[in-house]
Amino acid sequence: MATTYPKTVLSAVFLIAATLLVGLVQTIRFLPTDLPLSPAITYGITSALYLALAALVYLIARGKDWARITYTAILVLGFLKAAATVSALLQAPQANLLPIAMYGAKIVALVLLYVPSSNAWFRHHGGSSNNSFKPKPLRGSA
Repeated sequence: MATTYPKTVLSAVFLIAATLLVGLVQTIRFLPTDLPLSPAITYGITSALYLALAALVYLIARGKDWARITYTAILVLGFLKAAATVSALLQAPQANLLPIAMYGAKIVALVLLYVPSSNAWFRHHGGSSNNSFKPKPLRGSA
């Protein structure tokens, strides 16, 4: 059975995947060489983190609400860390066009994941449970 995705979810997944890919390329390209760990360990850790994020994107595309919430939490923590650099980025916007565009794409993707059509789709496709399970009382209990 083919899944019909709302355009908002497709757009959000595409934006997240694109920012992950660009981020991975930037990380590999600009990874410092004077790190205390060996390059193999550094690239291994980086690869594991990007694979975990890619798995979250896949699960978001499969309609898993917990993956959407987890990605949101990770993104908010990343924005809090990056808040200190925003003023520096905006002082020379031409030189920092790619990071500014990446932050913008992530914000747009986050908004698209929570618009009403996306919320309805996540609810319908295995997102949150309705918690309607009510256990039967034990025999002889009051």
